[in-house]
Amino acid sequence: MILLFEDNRDLAFLMKRLFSAALGTGCVVCSREQDAESEVFSGNVDMIVSDLNIFGKSEGVEFIRRIRKVMPFTCPPIVVYTGMDPESGDYDEARSLSDAVYEKGETSISELCGRIKRIFSSGYASKPNIPQR
Repeated sequence: MILLFEDNRDLAFLMKRLFSAALGTGCVVCSREQDAESEVFSGNVDMIVSDLNIFGKSEGVEFIRRIRKVMPFTCPPIVVYTGMDPESGDYDEARSLSDAVYEKGETSISELCGRIKRIFSSGYASKPNIPQR
């Protein structure tokens, strides 16, 4: 299952439909950090796709930081899809904690879906993930 941490309901709905159809897997959307964490800690999440700015705050960065801290060797792959300024410190931190970072203005949702599909088909999403530092 893919966990999508996104506050834009329209975008989340579109991404959920595309991911589910293209990958043949479930997709859960959360816009609250506590809900997203609960889903990850349940053990049913194969991949996390997260925005960084959630309701104007850097909650996505906080979420990723906490997941990596609690699950350093068993964390599912984390893909960031964000419109955050690449020059910000939070963006740099997210890049260091994530497996891939894509910018909303440069990568279409269908391109993102294709890249995620390649990760799934490689079997990477089913292996424990050790963050690169």
